Amino acid sequence: MKRPAFILLKAALCLALSGLCSACAPKVPALIQHEPPEMPAPDISPFLEAGCQADDYGYLACPAGSPPAALECSYLRAPDALLGGLQPAYPLVQCQLGYDRYPVDPDAYIIEVGCLDHRWVQYAIFRGEGYQILANFADFQAAFAPVESQQEALSYALAATGLRAYYDLDTPQNYEYEVEQIEETFVEETDQGYRVLLFDYSVCGCGPHMFKAVYVNVSREGGINREAPVDWFRDPELDDVCGD
Repeated sequence: MKRPAFILLKAALCLALSGLCSACAPKVPALIQHEPPEMPAPDISPFLEAGCQADDYGYLACPAGSPPAALECSYLRAPDALLGGLQPAYPLVQCQLGYDRYPVDPDAYIIEVGCLDHRWVQYAIFRGEGYQILANFADFQAAFAPVESQQEALSYALAATGLRAYYDLDTPQNYEYEVEQIEETFVEETDQGYRVLLFDYSVCGCGPHMFKAVYVNVSREGGINREAPVDWFRDPELDDVCGD
């Protein structure tokens, strides 16, 4: 008679402990996923036809005396594949200025990348019969505005800000979260143009290294407005890590 009662008591205790463990577990936010857009990769064929060769990291080594080598870039690098939505679809690569070009005029670059190995980024395009440097945002806007589609807005925002697009996010239970919902990169049309969800994450400096969401507003005329970044999550295991 006592054994069934003992079994019931044990089952009730297990259920109670299970509920307690669930209440103590870190809360993982809801994740809204989006498919990356289908678009062609940016065309770099005029640079390859001029004799440039790309390494495994996308950097182009161009023959001395070739037109791309005369662009006075410290480094030429193939762009991110998601820049393929820019219109007109000029062949395009990054023109990175390194410390051999330092100091760099604040009006002579579009974005900055890197940590101690810092780069100031312009873009080199092939238009008509020649190569041309887009040295600053005004040059970039003149080349690619107006912005007339969601795909173009995504590419435009990425190229103009240096922020990142993510479509493969995960929500590990050991991360520290600041929000209750996480959403992957998407583009929505607005009255003025487009609003693009991008992300900022840097390993530069010492932790904590926060993953931040940044909404970028792109007007149809090619204007850019970045909203204030919002802390979303971080990996606590990287809090004591310093990157350079």
